[in-house]
Amino acid sequence: MVIEENLESPAQPEASASQQPTCEDITGAISVTTIEGISYTLLDENQNALNNVIENGDFSGLAAGSYFIQASNGDCEAVSEAIVIEENQGSPAQPEANVSQQPTCEDITGTISVITDEGITYTLLDAYENTLNNAIENGDFSDLTAGTYFVQASNGDCEATSEAIVIEENKGSPAQ
Repeated sequence: MVIEENLESPAQPEASASQQPTCEDITGAISVTTIEGISYTLLDENQNALNNVIENGDFSGLAAGSYFIQASNGDCEAVSEAIVIEENQGSPAQPEANVSQQPTCEDITGTISVITDEGITYTLLDAYENTLNNAIENGDFSDLTAGTYFVQASNGDCEATSEAIVIEENKGSPAQ
C-alpha cells in the first residue's frame, strides 16, 4: 500500500489591482505574484471561475467589480482577499453646441446653446480652454462677448470638449 503525499494548501495568493479604469481604457487589470508549480484562476464576486487567462502574472480587460484569485497546487486551493476594479464611465460624448444668437445691433452679446444629457455637467471654456464662470441655464450660455469658446461635458469621471464655437463681433448701432 502506497500513501500519496498531499502538498497541503498553497499560500494565499498575493494579488492587487494593477490598473484601474481610466478615461481612455475603461477596463482594469489584476497582477498576481506567481509561484512556480501553482496554477491561478480568476474568480468572480461569487467565487465562480472565469475564463480569463493569466498572462505574465496579469489578468487584464476586467470590467468593474470584485474578483478573487484562486491558487491551486493540484491537491488543494487557497483564495485571495477580494480585489476591486472600480467603475469608470469613460469619456462622455463630445458636447453638441452652437451659436444660437449672434450679436445684433440691439444686443451686442451672443448665446451658445447646448444639447444637454442627464447626468452630464457642462462648463463654458474660453479660447485657451480655461474655465469661465458663466452658468448654463436651460441649455444656454448667454450674454457672451465676441470671441472663441468651447463647451466641456463631464460625467464625474472624464471630460469631453466641443469644437471651437465663435461669437462674432457686432459694434451695435452707431451713435446718432
